[in-house]
Amino acid sequence: MFKKSKNKHITPPSPPTLDEILSDIQVDIDLPTVNHNNANHKSSSATTEPATNLESWWQVFEQFMSDLKCLEMVHSELEGCKLKLESQKLEIETESKLLKNDIDEQKNLIKEALD
Repeated sequence: MFKKSKNKHITPPSPPTLDEILSDIQVDIDLPTVNHNNANHKSSSATTEPATNLESWWQVFEQFMSDLKCLEMVHSELEGCKLKLESQKLEIETESKLLKNDIDEQKNLIKEALD
């Protein structure tokens, strides 16, 4: 099925050079932009478009990170408020039980006085 190679001494492939590795690492990022007026509108200067897209992407990313930090702060404040509300609820329940006991005691005293 397969033919045997005639060359018995095959040299292994050579590793890539530093220049080849660096050229492979470099990636051109071309993010699409959406124009609200015309979605099919193309920029007249194609050389600045990737840079503008990249800057726009970073602005969106930085805004996202800022919003995330704000959301985390709001979440922690809400957790603090939740704990505070739970402690207030417990305090109110305790006070209501004490007041109810006082009222029941007063009712019993009144009932004994009337009998």
